[in-house]
Amino acid sequence: MKATAWAGCSWGTALPIGALFGTTPGGPLGLLAFLLIMFVPQFETMFAEFGASLPIPTILVLELARSVRGAWFLWLPAVGAGLTLNTLLMVAIARFRGWLPCVVLGFAESALLVCLPVLALASLYLPIFSMAQMIE
Repeated sequence: MKATAWAGCSWGTALPIGALFGTTPGGPLGLLAFLLIMFVPQFETMFAEFGASLPIPTILVLELARSVRGAWFLWLPAVGAGLTLNTLLMVAIARFRGWLPCVVLGFAESALLVCLPVLALASLYLPIFSMAQMIE
């Protein structure tokens, strides 16, 4: 039986397609982890020195950074399991639905995950803008 892009593909073809597009979220998540571990603590000390009230998104990012730094041994297997399950899902999609939906879904979820580090950085700059308005 000949496999087409719409009818699915062989497991030998599905595995590299699923692995390639299933692990693409690793890049944005790695960048987010780097920001939370190395970059956010500098803002945390700056905010503590000013003693200003912080907006809720900034508090959430600061708490997430504390959690990642303090309980990394819990986050590491959870992220690894998530990436593994995502890869298996992509392999199943490539096998049963064809390679094109797998590629589209991989790009879409990567684009969404790229927004996470951007939103985290934006939330750190919210208090700076409010402090600048108070100074003027």
